[in-house]
Amino acid sequence: MAKNSSKKKPQQRDTRWEGSRLFEVVAEAMHATESHVERVKLFGFDCLRLKGKVFAKASKGRLVVKLPATRVASLMMAGCVEPYAGARGNMKEWAVVTTDDLTALGLSQEALSFVR
Repeated sequence: MAKNSSKKKPQQRDTRWEGSRLFEVVAEAMHATESHVERVKLFGFDCLRLKGKVFAKASKGRLVVKLPATRVASLMMAGCVEPYAGARGNMKEWAVVTTDDLTALGLSQEALSFVR
């Protein structure tokens, strides 16, 4: 009998659906509390912006927020976000949110404050 040498790969969480849902949660909350925040479609992305400045978007089914680069780095160390790579590589002020609704709302509020 031959041994089965294939090892089980650890399952990675598919965050695509979760990120889209998080974007909708954030968009609804912003619509309810921030009258000047617009929901727009830019370059194929669903985006939230204030006075022309995008602070959150849905990209490939993920919630992405704009924060100061130092904040993104510390959140990555804490495991709350993942790096975001745009068409030209990693973008230091953008992060993919990989946490729960409450944290996503808080990070989105931080992102809104960052672009104000």
